[in-house]
Amino acid sequence: MNYKILESNKIAIFGWPATGKTTLGQLLSRKLGIKLYSLDIIRWKYSENGIKNNERFLKDYKNIIKKDKWIIEGNALDYIDSRLEKADLLIFFESNIEECIKNYTTREIKVKRKLEQRKNFDNKKTIKNIQDWIENRYSKKIEKLRPKLINYKDKLIIVHNYKELDKLIENFNEHKDG
Repeated sequence: MNYKILESNKIAIFGWPATGKTTLGQLLSRKLGIKLYSLDIIRWKYSENGIKNNERFLKDYKNIIKKDKWIIEGNALDYIDSRLEKADLLIFFESNIEECIKNYTTREIKVKRKLEQRKNFDNKKTIKNIQDWIENRYSKKIEKLRPKLINYKDKLIIVHNYKELDKLIENFNEHKDG
């Protein structure tokens, strides 16, 4: 399985929030020497007052997809078809609503001190908004994505939990360094 990673020039990492996508993307970028593109960073780079600029995001996204080498982490599931098609390797972080909310809440609590410095920050409201988003919008997008993945099973790795992520990283490091 990890030999696929070593042979890949275009890697798409996507799936449920707060499951390890960014962590894995950063590691692979360093180890493989392939630039990492975070869709969250690109999407919010052009936002104003919390409103996304999809036109500018899409322009950057299309330019990245054309490159010879990339690691793209993040979702933007409305535009996933091009990544599914063009990637040499797909890494899907599978989870469920409850686990995702738990992971996200844990992560938010860890960064709460930084966030509390912001004016009018309400951590309970932020967590509630994230829960609503995951339960009512994101889970539906994942359900629409799953049937598409069947067509790409020859280049698909599915990570179900942090233990599997740790094993994937450990195995990758052994093959990369060995």
